[in-house]
Amino acid sequence: MTDHNPYAPPKGEVRDPEPAFRGELASRWSRLGASIVDTIVILLMTVPPLFFANYFEQVMAGTQSFLVQLSASAFSFALFAAANSYLMTTAGQTIGKRMLGIRVVDAATAQLPPLGRQLGLRYGTMWFISLVPLVGTVVGLVDVLMIFRGDKRCIHDHLAGTKVVTA
Repeated sequence: MTDHNPYAPPKGEVRDPEPAFRGELASRWSRLGASIVDTIVILLMTVPPLFFANYFEQVMAGTQSFLVQLSASAFSFALFAAANSYLMTTAGQTIGKRMLGIRVVDAATAQLPPLGRQLGLRYGTMWFISLVPLVGTVVGLVDVLMIFRGDKRCIHDHLAGTKVVTA
């Protein structure tokens, strides 16, 4: 008779995978700086086309419709996505985060989150909420102020299950 038991558990060593990145949480100042850089980049990309489309004249005259405002906002978001998708996919960074040496990782695994989760939950949800009068302003303010919590995670970080760490 043999001692081989086909129902015995495997004898191989089982280890949890090592996280891809163990960086410390990014500072509040570096996150603010990255946000400012990203805003400047997007403004440089969106203002000229909106200017030539007479968007600002409509705003000043108070004649722009919600549809025009929604279109301009969607155009800006699309440019943001186009400008940052490659960096988000390969490094978890936007242009501003790259310049400031920080990155977005999954809060639980420290792996890079998928692009869809970053664009959809992290940025898209907050973009959509910002379009709602008054509510968007309040949620945006609360989102920014949550950076002062101990875990330095804002609403958009919690929605996407991410955190921002040093690169």
